[in-house]
Amino acid sequence: MKWQAIKAFCLGSALALGAQTVSAETVSVDYQFNGNTGVDMSGMAGAPMTVNAFTDNRDLPGNEATVVGEDNLTLEDGTFAELVRQAIIASFESSNAELGEGGNLSLDGSIVELEFRPGADGLEMVLRTELTLYAGSRNAWQSTLLSSVRTEFVDFETAIYDSMDRLISELFYDDYFLLALGL
Repeated sequence: MKWQAIKAFCLGSALALGAQTVSAETVSVDYQFNGNTGVDMSGMAGAPMTVNAFTDNRDLPGNEATVVGEDNLTLEDGTFAELVRQAIIASFESSNAELGEGGNLSLDGSIVELEFRPGADGLEMVLRTELTLYAGSRNAWQSTLLSSVRTEFVDFETAIYDSMDRLISELFYDDYFLLALGL
């Protein structure tokens, strides 16, 4: 009798644990670059520039989510790599860059770190993105950009928007990137 009670307890516990799912939060982000880079890219050498698909090199299943505490955070309309790529393209377009196929320039990107750190007074988002600019088959410039922002409240959308703005600022403050473009 005692053995059957122990088996029933173990089976019930296993079923209860198996039924629990990791909670997930989905965030809808419609980021639009509204800033001013302060750079006119219309005269860049080797244009048009191709902005290739970005990758996500974090060690996560599917590379689509990020872990926040015990939650998984995913984007409603794509991946974080796609979001970063679109933000950079939007900043290039606002700077009059000629984008497209057939030029001598191409840009690759990869997310190497993406972390949200909830705190007592808000949220910190850390994003590291590795970018490589190629002129033909030659590596013309490579850097890992850091975007670290804090929000006053635990607000993922605001942190993501602020982080994209910060990443773009870091890119356009890089004199070696601008020199590699002939600007």
